[in-house]
Amino acid sequence: MESNDILFADLETFTASLARNEEIGEKWSQFFVGLMTVIAGGLGALATSATLPAALMAELVGFASFFLLLIALLGYIRMLQRNLVTDQYKRTLDGVRAHIIARASLSGDLIRRHEVPSRFPPTMKILRGGYAEVMAVLSGVLTSTTLFFFSGIGGGTSSGVGTAAAVALLVLSNRLRAKTAVPRDQFFRAGVGAAIVDAGGKFLVFERSDRPGAWQLPQGGLREDEEPTEALYREVWEETRICRTELGEPVLLPEPSVYELEPRWRSTKTGRGQVHYWFVMRFIGQREIEPPPNGELRTPTWMSGADLLRLAAAFRLPAYRSVVRFAARLGTAAD
Repeated sequence: MESNDILFADLETFTASLARNEEIGEKWSQFFVGLMTVIAGGLGALATSATLPAALMAELVGFASFFLLLIALLGYIRMLQRNLVTDQYKRTLDGVRAHIIARASLSGDLIRRHEVPSRFPPTMKILRGGYAEVMAVLSGVLTSTTLFFFSGIGGGTSSGVGTAAAVALLVLSNRLRAKTAVPRDQFFRAGVGAAIVDAGGKFLVFERSDRPGAWQLPQGGLREDEEPTEALYREVWEETRICRTELGEPVLLPEPSVYELEPRWRSTKTGRGQVHYWFVMRFIGQREIEPPPNGELRTPTWMSGADLLRLAAAFRLPAYRSVVRFAARLGTAAD
């Protein structure tokens, strides 16, 4: 079986598993609502019959509330487990999709992310996947009802205890979700890099505005659902003010390059490092390069591949060596 077939089979399998796991919340909520409806209907019938003393009726309501509270707490625990499994499936699917998109981009195909359909529109995000939170709130309400009718505690005290219980359960669910989430800086940001070469085979290199003495090639991050070639022209324009018509046909390196940043340079924007699609292209313009005055890059300089490797930061060297070698094989750059 081809590797792409395996990836698509995994995508289908985990998508189906995620959908089945998501259904657990809906089925449980339907069961709980049905149970509450039956019990409420029975209590309503007893109350209207006027055959039971008020004290006994209050005890029945308290007992029913306590029973529903136990069911709600069991549902809450089940929803926490379901949320953990859902997060695991989503992380796995994200990884599979990333492999598929990377392969498709390298082959020139256009592919978009496949997302599991949602039952709620984007404007109702607060309702999606909140079954554990719903169970937490219902548990708080049932706690208040149980204390008021079954234990004889006053309304103010029972309401306060119920509210505290609901808040505690909500905090617990949020903390569990936070612990299982992937840390925001533990990823590699996808991006593009541009090796722009002049007629003499020299590379267009810039000094970073925020780090004097740090030289690099233009690069930038991919936006969501943006193809690498689209990002290439956008980033080159934003960082160098070179427009598309001043560039020859870009040639993509066979494989993306990866580098890891030192811990002090990591952030929620870059993660642990970056994965870049590198392109080599000729500069066919007839003017001096003038990057934006307040941009990330300054001091445009044409230099040989050897000088580029001598001045580049250590963590960029593996990627830059691949770019220089590839440009030399194309006959675009001088040795």
